[in-house]
Amino acid sequence: MKEKNLKEVFDDLEKDPEIARQFEYFGALTRLVLEVEEERLYKNISQEELANRMGTKQEAISRFESLRHKPGYDFLARLSKALGGRLSITTNGDYAFVVPNKYRSIIDKCAREKGEEAEDFIEDLFLKVIKDLQPPEIQQKQKKFYNKPIKENLTINNNDKENAFKITNDFVTEFAA
Repeated sequence: MKEKNLKEVFDDLEKDPEIARQFEYFGALTRLVLEVEEERLYKNISQEELANRMGTKQEAISRFESLRHKPGYDFLARLSKALGGRLSITTNGDYAFVVPNKYRSIIDKCAREKGEEAEDFIEDLFLKVIKDLQPPEIQQKQKKFYNKPIKENLTINNNDKENAFKITNDFVTEFAA
């Protein structure tokens, strides 16, 4: 029997209409829990250590990660800070993107070299990729609607070009399809 990855398991479960409704309702929280758990494991932080950093008990982390607790804003803010991040809540979840851990050091390095915050660098990189994918007539129409200009002079040092290309190529391949 072929072993299924997490996405395949969820795809199978969503075939049941009741489970699909539950997934839709709890989808954002489920994605957040998976993101937190992945980040915690990536950084080799135990539930106990994370709880200590947050000033709470390990049981609170366990309840959160097993979806037995719907967290409040304060819990999420402390959780984000304890993992070295910054909480961001959006109504545009379908268009939000989390940079995978394996690319963060590259993004941070490129942003530092440009004197920018990582968030601004990512936005500029994304806008440049989108601009390059669109025909010129569409680009002209969009300039009328958006206030932020696309940086024409976005450059990346030679030793980071291959990595930056991989990031944008992976992004476009994975999320623009």
